[in-house]
Amino acid sequence: MSSNAIRYFLAVVRAGSFRRAAELLHVSASAINRQISLLERDLGAPLFERSRGRNRLKVTSAGEILLVHARAATSALEEARAQIEALKGLRTGTITLGAPETFAPDFLPDFLMQFHKDHPGISFRISVATPLALAEQLMRDDIEVAMIYHPPVGAAIRVAAQAQKPTCLMVRADHPLAKRSSIKLAECAPYPLVMPEYGTRPRELYDEMLGKAHIEPSWIVTTNSYEMLRAVARAGLGAAIVSDYLVSRDRARDIVLVPIHDCPPAVVACCTRSGRELSVAARAFIERVRGLFASFGRARATKK
Repeated sequence: MSSNAIRYFLAVVRAGSFRRAAELLHVSASAINRQISLLERDLGAPLFERSRGRNRLKVTSAGEILLVHARAATSALEEARAQIEALKGLRTGTITLGAPETFAPDFLPDFLMQFHKDHPGISFRISVATPLALAEQLMRDDIEVAMIYHPPVGAAIRVAAQAQKPTCLMVRADHPLAKRSSIKLAECAPYPLVMPEYGTRPRELYDEMLGKAHIEPSWIVTTNSYEMLRAVARAGLGAAIVSDYLVSRDRARDIVLVPIHDCPPAVVACCTRSGRELSVAARAFIERVRGLFASFGRARATKK
């Protein structure tokens, strides 16, 4: 049973005649008739009633059975073809990715290394910017995917995956709060803080949290750089309110993250522009992020 014979059979069913099927396929009617005859001989049953005077061929009972299976086989073949094409798409390509500076040291290097092991032909073009700037880049289609803390709410931005990480106090290992398993936000009040710069989304969130706790922070440094914030905390000049690390890694021995149990968790999201058709590589990246985020939930459930 050849694939050509099945293709001709389906064409005749759709067209209703050998002649019309031949016109659609750009082959001779005799070629189609010969393939159908060979198919009928192979199956041992007629597939069409060939009575004179009919304007349209009628499919026999045997033909109806073959039709069901031929359509299913054709659909399965198309699905296999699509999956193979998708596989090709994962062999080469470039993912345009946006992330804030906070992701650069703690998330991207390890995560991209793991992704690269499975898809060595995929390269990345990474834009490091503020959450607001990343949302604007998504809207301009400058990037396909953005990793954003506390993503902007709106129909134009689609959250493809989301997770929560504990809010922590980052301090030196010799800080008075360093050996605590967790603390309340009010316990940060006596100590100078390193704060994000005014006008940034993290600063808005932290000011809101501190205001609700009726804490007037004593800040010693403000900065728009996460690396500077961490460096100042490491130097012991002040403590910093940050989210927990996204991925497990060997943390610096001189830095400790102490969970603040009465603070809302940080929301981290993998975002795209609503309505954009993503590349195969970008979709694979998002699926990998979903898997990582799901592992956070499993880890919390295990601890409980």
